[in-house]
Amino acid sequence: MKRRSGFAAWLRRLRPGEPDVFSRARMRLALRYTALVTVFLLVFNIIVYTLFVFIIRSQEKEEVRKLAEQEAMIIREAFQQNRKMPNLKMDIRTIMTLGSDQFFFYVLAPDGTLLGGSEAFPSLREVLLEKVRGWPADAEAVRYDSLKLDGSKPRFGKRELLRDAEDGVIDLIMTSQAVTIGKQTIGTLYVGKNITSHAKLFRQLEAELAGLTLVFAGAAFALGRYMSRRAMIPIEQAYIRQREFVADASHELRTPLSVLRSSLDALALEEAVRNDPFSSRLIANMKDEVSRMTRLVGDLLTLARSDSGQPELSKEWFDFREHLTQTIEAMTPVAGAKRIALSHEAPDAIPVYGDREKLRQVLYILLDNAIKYTPEGGAVRVQAAVGGTERNRWFTLAVSDTGPGIPDEDTERIFERFYRVDRARSRPAGGHGLGLAIAKWIVEAHQGTIGVKPAFPGGESGPRGSRFEARLPQPAASKSK
Repeated sequence: MKRRSGFAAWLRRLRPGEPDVFSRARMRLALRYTALVTVFLLVFNIIVYTLFVFIIRSQEKEEVRKLAEQEAMIIREAFQQNRKMPNLKMDIRTIMTLGSDQFFFYVLAPDGTLLGGSEAFPSLREVLLEKVRGWPADAEAVRYDSLKLDGSKPRFGKRELLRDAEDGVIDLIMTSQAVTIGKQTIGTLYVGKNITSHAKLFRQLEAELAGLTLVFAGAAFALGRYMSRRAMIPIEQAYIRQREFVADASHELRTPLSVLRSSLDALALEEAVRNDPFSSRLIANMKDEVSRMTRLVGDLLTLARSDSGQPELSKEWFDFREHLTQTIEAMTPVAGAKRIALSHEAPDAIPVYGDREKLRQVLYILLDNAIKYTPEGGAVRVQAAVGGTERNRWFTLAVSDTGPGIPDEDTERIFERFYRVDRARSRPAGGHGLGLAIAKWIVEAHQGTIGVKPAFPGGESGPRGSRFEARLPQPAASKSK
């Protein structure tokens, strides 16, 4: 019991700072599980509904056909007893009556004359006759139709047939049957039954199946969330241990690296070393490697802090122009070593609200990245400005280069840790693939966005280049200092 409560406490400590990747992964797993269950349930419901409707419709057709055959037989027998057509016309209603759910029956002569018939509501005779006139006799043919009652329901007739009618709509199934004596056709019998109750049942079934699908989808989503959370626990445990290791190792490595750098600086001051070109070159190479390792450890520590989900930002109003000028001056010798033209475009003052050190780090990362992957004799340009409307202001920082550019398929992954584009981000260029990931974290910690696109879109003759652009939202201009 004690062990379980300790594990639960550990999970609670993990939850507030858990990376978005875990929440997104759990959500994707839950949604996929929900979609799978919902699809199977929809298929099952469609099959059940289709079978149910098919069975009911088959029964309806069979019943209306049998009813037509029985009534046609009654009429033939009555005609044989009295072969005078006028008598048949007068006696049809006396020899045959409507069934319990029968809506009408009519006998029409070959010329369309009404020989006789009956309906549940006498006031609807003309409307019903319009539906059956011109319909040839075919015992196999069955028609579905509906009857819209205008205004109030009929006052006279079988009002029990209207109890299921919604909005005054009556659903009917109709068929026709030829009435013949020998080879002589004396007329056509039309029979219609009220199937409003069945139509209402279908609508209720549709609503219930839809509701059942929604309920099961919700239950599947809840179950999927629970199962995905349980499935992710071992991964989260491994991740938290890895994150703690990286943070601890980064802290532990900073001290020996500092000592090593100080020792190398001291050795470089020795007269014997200064007089020995080989020793001087060896110590210089070692200092470069120590510096590279120090930057790597610093980047790892920064990312370990970012993984905690609690960015330590010290936001304030400051003039970014000062940092822009200082950073460009610091990078000018690096660009000059490759004969790269380094320029900038910015107003005299750039009031920005944010963490000045971290935003300067973003500028350094983007500028160092551009210089590193721009060939000799190229150009790098930095643009910075604050613009937008009074209520929607943005600070924009863009760095463009004339390098080989980044393929479209890699523009989304370029900000992943340790990711390298094979052609333009190769090992010989240096770096360890963490700079852009750190820049992305800093920008997103400021609720901003960062992306990359070709600096020269569609350019076939010249370089394609890359343009990295970061946009950070800013408070209203009236609040700036």
